[in-house]
Amino acid sequence: MLSRLLCGALMVFQVGLFSGASMADVDEMVREATQYVENLPRDCVYLDGYICQAEGPKPGESSRVYAHATDDSGTLPGSLVQVWPAAYAHFMADENLNDQQKQLMHYRIGFSKQGNEAIVLFRPLFLPQMQNGEVVGKMRATIGREVRVHVDLTTQKVSR
Repeated sequence: MLSRLLCGALMVFQVGLFSGASMADVDEMVREATQYVENLPRDCVYLDGYICQAEGPKPGESSRVYAHATDDSGTLPGSLVQVWPAAYAHFMADENLNDQQKQLMHYRIGFSKQGNEAIVLFRPLFLPQMQNGEVVGKMRATIGREVRVHVDLTTQKVSR
């Protein structure tokens, strides 16, 4: 599993450059953070550093969608919600992502509109920075990978 995170380790390498940490130290930081994240409850909406923002659905409740509109209006227009099935199917079919990277808990999902296209952004969350088993901040390393899916608003088909 650690080998899957080497891309993230490259991102966090700059942390090592500025803090004097060796690549082995960076690898250990990523490993510890990943282990911490794997043990987190799945019923929460996480922000960068895997800080719980809001509780997810309770047992017996219908699933809720947690996303944000990039225009900061606080609402998500119906036309953008309608592209979700196509964008999600495209994301799940991406062969460049492993099973762990396809878990939505590792992403903040944003919706925007440009012309006749909706853009769904799967932005990976930064891993927590750990010190002696405690979260002390966030690293510039991720489990997920950024994916942008463009969906035609008329046809509801992925355009790129």
